[in-house]
Amino acid sequence: MPLSKVIRFNLVLLVVFCLSVIVVSLSYAQERNYEWSITERVQNAFENQASTEAKFSTRTLFQIAGSSVELSGNVQIINGKITYASYLKVRDAELWGARDVEVTAEGITTASIDKVIVKNSFVAYDVIDFFYDFKNTITLSSASLVTIREYRFPNVRGATFVLNDDGSLRSVEMAASAKTDYILPNPLWSGWSTNKAGWAEQNSV
Repeated sequence: MPLSKVIRFNLVLLVVFCLSVIVVSLSYAQERNYEWSITERVQNAFENQASTEAKFSTRTLFQIAGSSVELSGNVQIINGKITYASYLKVRDAELWGARDVEVTAEGITTASIDKVIVKNSFVAYDVIDFFYDFKNTITLSSASLVTIREYRFPNVRGATFVLNDDGSLRSVEMAASAKTDYILPNPLWSGWSTNKAGWAEQNSV
């Protein structure tokens, strides 16, 4: 092949390579701008009582009522309020499948939650009318199951749980004829196997 043709061929390859780099860079920039625009839109909805919906593949941080809130998955917002969130974390509370959420300086309130974890200790499922004061008190109208370390409470109704700072149970009140109807050993708690002897005494919370 003559030298001039080799040079032209190499120049064509160089041009093609440069164009490919430009196209990829523009595509990446557009994707980043798109993701950023979604985040801005959701934050704007919180600040201006607007309505929107979005889907986040990773946990994304927002500011609501002075608290940092992580959201991921599907999020629906109406008039600045979260009507649905696949996943939400605020302070030491994590919620999955939360509906009609309100975050204030006093705490977090939801109409219903599929699952919630507080202080890496309190775990509840199928929760209705949940409130957590960002300190130690949790109230709820009902839950199919609540576990707190060695304690297991099925079919909870009208309950108030008070936790210690480390997440252990300080006290519980609930609309039940007898607390012993609810308090059962929690086989999922790792300490249960070594704590059976003291369970009867602990059951008097």
